[in-house]
Amino acid sequence: MRVKVIVLKDTVTPALNRIIDDVTRRRGLLAAVGRRVVNVLRAHFQEKEGQPNKRGWPKGHLWARIARNTNIRTLSEKEVIIGIGGADAGPIFQKRLEGGVIRAKERRNLAIPINRMAAGKYPSSNLIPGVFLTFRRVFGRLQKYLATGDRKNPDGQILLWVLKKSVMHPRDPTALPKDAAINAAINDEAGKYLDRR
Repeated sequence: MRVKVIVLKDTVTPALNRIIDDVTRRRGLLAAVGRRVVNVLRAHFQEKEGQPNKRGWPKGHLWARIARNTNIRTLSEKEVIIGIGGADAGPIFQKRLEGGVIRAKERRNLAIPINRMAAGKYPSSNLIPGVFLTFRRVFGRLQKYLATGDRKNPDGQILLWVLKKSVMHPRDPTALPKDAAINAAINDEAGKYLDRR
């Protein structure tokens, strides 16, 4: 499996670059700074995991998965690269960070849960028995839904998922910690590393 790598932020300040240039064993400094930034990121993601979701439905634990898969990916004498989310949650994190359109790939439609019963479940998982396709008029347009209940009586149906070709996911400005928090951690750790030398 191939994962697209994107540099989200280069937070190294000019002052820190000068410190790195003066250190003979740069790899140790970059490893210490990298570990500190990983800890700041994980703490931020765990804090987000602790927040209730907008609908109050059962959580999918996305932020916990992102935190668990945030680590140092590459370490050399010149740079430290921190990966966020891994192959599992990384692409989802990127969509949260930047926003954008999510399109159906494997199926012809995205199944968006609209009922607490469907939260965290896929229609194909068969965890909800008797799911069927139904249609409703919404603002004059025919809309597809997956429902359970009485197939012949719309009033006896419980709508679970709405089917859409694509959805627009808004950008989350709190997906990453504030730059000031990351820069403070970097400068603090660099200072501690140099004091130990």
